[in-house]
Amino acid sequence: MLTWYLIKLIYFAGGETIGSEAKFEERCMMLQADEAGWAREKAVVLARLQEHSMSARFVRVSEVVALTEYEGACLMAPSTLPVSVFVEGRAAR
Repeated sequence: MLTWYLIKLIYFAGGETIGSEAKFEERCMMLQADEAGWAREKAVVLARLQEHSMSARFVRVSEVVALTEYEGACLMAPSTLPVSVFVEGRAAR
């Protein structure tokens, strides 16, 4: 059975010139895999592929977290309200 994983990735985002500070970004992705090891490998491959379309260089996977069904549902829940709710709320003011 496949499990959802939350993967945290570290990217080098600049600062290679003399006198500048190195800048790193942390990004997250969710993916499904049989186990944490496969999730890590998939994440590395995807991060390397995305590197070419980004202005940042992939450094490493910093964390792999298996998500329970409940946690996955919370992460995937919509965070926006329907337009009708927004319009009705403004009209009530």
